[in-house]
Amino acid sequence: MVGLAGAIVAGFCFVVLISYGLWGWFYWQEEGTGSQSFWRVFGWGAVSALVAWLLTLFTYPFGMVGWGCRGRISGQGEHPVLVLIHGVYHNKMAWWLFRFWLKRAGYSEVITWSYGSWNRDFWTLSRALATDLRQIGRQAGGRQLICLGHSMGGLLVRAALAQPDNRDPEAVKLAGVVTLGTPHQGSKLASLGWGGLARSLSFRGRLIAQLEALEHQSPSRLGRAVALVSPADNMVVPSTGLLPAVGQWEVRWTRPVSHIAMLYSPSVFRQVRGVLDDLNGV
Repeated sequence: MVGLAGAIVAGFCFVVLISYGLWGWFYWQEEGTGSQSFWRVFGWGAVSALVAWLLTLFTYPFGMVGWGCRGRISGQGEHPVLVLIHGVYHNKMAWWLFRFWLKRAGYSEVITWSYGSWNRDFWTLSRALATDLRQIGRQAGGRQLICLGHSMGGLLVRAALAQPDNRDPEAVKLAGVVTLGTPHQGSKLASLGWGGLARSLSFRGRLIAQLEALEHQSPSRLGRAVALVSPADNMVVPSTGLLPAVGQWEVRWTRPVSHIAMLYSPSVFRQVRGVLDDLNGV
């Protein structure tokens, strides 16, 4: 048992080493930053990545059953309903700490939307999310929704809201969208992904082009759109892949934490809460 745990930890260390090795190459080649900034960002990113991997290891099994929507809506609340969508390879447990923080902050009506990452394609998932967002909107009794998407979850939100059935503002009453570490323009590391869903997220690839073309047909459906971006994101390279190229997005840089660590970072949550409070007029 000890040997298995050691092997798993060693595997995580290997993934962190490889991902940050590739991240560092692009950082130097394309960003042109100085060594002091590089090592500070690298250090915070690598340490946070190891911690995040371990937290994910222990929580992931609790979210392996039950895809789709999870959560209850009273239909009588005053605040918008929050819909959380995780990234590829993860599950609803990606949001366990965020849900705890949101509840403490007074946001009690939170829905998680979960999906399997195998034998699925992006557009099938986006259409399923589009249908479920309309259903959630009906259950919310006309209240607005706020969508939070981590990684590919942010792309799924963009695609779902651009679907023809959701172009009517009354179909999904949306207050805003917040994305965390979303590869808005894809990532050059996608080619190393396991499975077609992850590999489809290539940098400026076919999927990104199709999504942007779809959005051009239905502009201004995201409400207030905020992209939270970490300078130490080790899964989206180059870093320009994190920046939306279509629509009116507000980009906010976070402290240097790894791609997955954004889900466990109190400072990132404070930024998210700031957006939520603004949308609620708090």
